[in-house]
Amino acid sequence: MLQPEADKAPVVVISGQGRSGSNRLLDMVDLSPLVVCRSEPDEIARGDFGSVGGKLFPGAFDGSMRRDLLRAVPRARARRSARDRLNRLDKAFFRPAARPLLWPLSKTRIRALAGRARLLDPAGEWTLPPICLRADRLGRAALVLKLNACPVWAAALHEDAGARVVRNIRDPFEYLNSWYNRFVLARSRPEDFRRHFGDVPRILAYFGRDDADRLADLSHESLVEIEIWRWRYTNEFLHDTLDGSPRGLVVTYAGTQADPVGTAERLYAFAGLPIDDRIRDAVARMPNRLFAGGHETRLDEGPCRRLIDRVLDGSPLADLPAAPAPARTARTAA
Repeated sequence: MLQPEADKAPVVVISGQGRSGSNRLLDMVDLSPLVVCRSEPDEIARGDFGSVGGKLFPGAFDGSMRRDLLRAVPRARARRSARDRLNRLDKAFFRPAARPLLWPLSKTRIRALAGRARLLDPAGEWTLPPICLRADRLGRAALVLKLNACPVWAAALHEDAGARVVRNIRDPFEYLNSWYNRFVLARSRPEDFRRHFGDVPRILAYFGRDDADRLADLSHESLVEIEIWRWRYTNEFLHDTLDGSPRGLVVTYAGTQADPVGTAERLYAFAGLPIDDRIRDAVARMPNRLFAGGHETRLDEGPCRRLIDRVLDGSPLADLPAAPAPARTARTAA
């Protein structure tokens, strides 16, 4: 039988630039009955994390934001939102008799009806009823927060809350192709990019540059270059802040694709969680639910690779770290 580490309640942050398999990593650890998984709580405007601010640049993250962020963490175990996975009712911290009461939350249509009836806030967070929870077990559960594009938060939680940070990273061209399909071709409007252009001078300033004006026309070429700089900034800030920390782990998209079970074993060991054959087998069968068919390549790889080489000139990320081959644990009866 799986048992948590005695008297330990680790906080694990999955961080990176997104479009890099973070959903899959979250689903892997969510298979454990000893884990509370929260997906992008920073995107819930009326949630504890959504009102904090200062996610991207250290100069914009003041003391009050830091206090608000640290206050949000312990509350997160009993809070949920529509962005969270709500279909795992086998958690050790749920009272068995309460699982039928929680089941409606796992159904999107029921949540939508509850929102229209003002029983739930579909654009905010809600607190699980205390009657449904075993408070002692909930307090010992590992808390896993998926916080993409929040490098300053990840660094602050690592420093102030002792969080273990998973740096989830993907080959920059593969990232660009996924971003392009998702945000440029699918639905984004020109004003969406203009609204975020204010970040670009500060991103370039991190690398000692002051030439953001040349990218202000928001042409196809400048959008692609800006996104490479965003990829470099988020991932390199995490590298600069966390590289060498024993509470830091690098997981690559390519490594997860090649060996999902090995990646899961590394994640569980990093979080101080036990893993058994039931979890290994579930990971091996786990579909990539969001991108099962993959993405058609819409970008011309040659010019993009040359642009990536220029943007990443001198970067420690110019050559992505290879995913280490995990030392497999002995398989035991589930």
